[in-house]
Amino acid sequence: MKKILSLLLLLGSFIVAQADDLTVCGVTVDLTKSGQITGTGISGQVYYDASQRMLKLTNATLNAETIGIVANVSPGSMDFRVYLTGKNVINSGRVSVRADNNILFCGNGDLELNGPGNFINKCKMTVYACRVTVNSTGDDAFHSMDNGKADLVLSYHGALKATCNGTVLKNFNDITYNTGKLLSGSPTGKEMMIGDDYKLEIGGIKVTPFNRDNVSGSNIQGKVSVSFLDNFNSVKVSLDNATISGSNYGIDFTDKGKPITLALKGNNAITATSRGLTSTTGTNCSAYNIEGKGSDKLTITSATGISHQGDVKVKDCVFEINGRSYAMDLWNYGKLTVDNATVHAKATYSGGIAIAKLTGVTYLNGCTETEPLRASFHQESKSISIDTNENLSEVTIEPTYGVIVCGQMLKKSMGTSTFSITGEGITGSVTYDPKRNFLTLTDGAELGLVGNYKEHPATIEVLYLNHTAVPDYGRLTISSEGNG
Repeated sequence: MKKILSLLLLLGSFIVAQADDLTVCGVTVDLTKSGQITGTGISGQVYYDASQRMLKLTNATLNAETIGIVANVSPGSMDFRVYLTGKNVINSGRVSVRADNNILFCGNGDLELNGPGNFINKCKMTVYACRVTVNSTGDDAFHSMDNGKADLVLSYHGALKATCNGTVLKNFNDITYNTGKLLSGSPTGKEMMIGDDYKLEIGGIKVTPFNRDNVSGSNIQGKVSVSFLDNFNSVKVSLDNATISGSNYGIDFTDKGKPITLALKGNNAITATSRGLTSTTGTNCSAYNIEGKGSDKLTITSATGISHQGDVKVKDCVFEINGRSYAMDLWNYGKLTVDNATVHAKATYSGGIAIAKLTGVTYLNGCTETEPLRASFHQESKSISIDTNENLSEVTIEPTYGVIVCGQMLKKSMGTSTFSITGEGITGSVTYDPKRNFLTLTDGAELGLVGNYKEHPATIEVLYLNHTAVPDYGRLTISSEGNG
């Protein structure tokens, strides 16, 4: 009896050994031990984690004469995983990856497979939160040895792009899209791309999981890239000294459920035939956020600079918008927020309106209209205008100190420390200290003004008049015409 039991145990061990097998570039991996994997053709970091039954590739390159990875590992509580960090490449003479049990590509990195093909037998292949690119020189990109036995699952923003000489997926039973969809090609054709539809075009180029790191085309110069924030719930488009031109729309974002942020670096420009920034998806769209770090700039020139049925928020940058009939048109669905930014909007057609069809305006960090000084948002006309009946073709909004001297708005661009104030109606030495909120008139200074100016919130905590003959007190004489 003991001999029979020993024989059964030995046979069982042999069966397990035969069933569970992992090799990397011909190097056999001990599935019971964690550690680095090294050998001929292996560069970068290749690590096996026994506790999680996971192969980790970090900026790794595998150059295999025959097979890159053989993963014949029976599923435990989870499928056998290949975890990707950074850019990873497998070049093979015969097969890049062979899996005889369920395999899951995951991580936040990329894997490129180059060679005659790949085999997935009687199992499921899942692409989860990573990108897999297959450049097959053979008839198939992925081939199942058993008809109708293999499945492909695309999950949590994973993406797969494949090209071959015949059929992308040979003998596959089904494709399941937990997230994403078929973007181009066909599983039964020579090429296929599946992944998230970002509903975003830049310079006429559709943004996909595989070009988002460097969106390029004949209408795009400079660096344009797309990433995601808030667990894929918002989109970020980074413009680094970029120029987008020549297309119908500069940037068209039609995912109305997600806000989009344009992150500016340097000097950027969008020139478009119809609309510079737009959302052609309908009403109640999420916000367009335009952000920089102070002097970063975006200039838009188009028939309509912004045509967006939602909010627009501009922060910490310089934003110039040029349109014909409208520089900014929010279709009565959005409000404008300007936070420590300069916005200059201009409509060039006769009767054109600079900023129109708003539901409201919010100004933060001292921003207000400076040109013309009497401009403001009017609910009746739903535009920034002089009054309900006088729309403006050109408006400038910028950070100010909330102080008007002789009809001149004191702007933050004038300085952050004490600066002189000159202009019509001002004689002698007049200075302003923004840190202490002090307006100083040196002996002999005069402020003279005739006319009425729009009321504007202004608080001068101390009015300090420096008179050399009277060291403790100065003299202020006020005379008025009109409202006094």
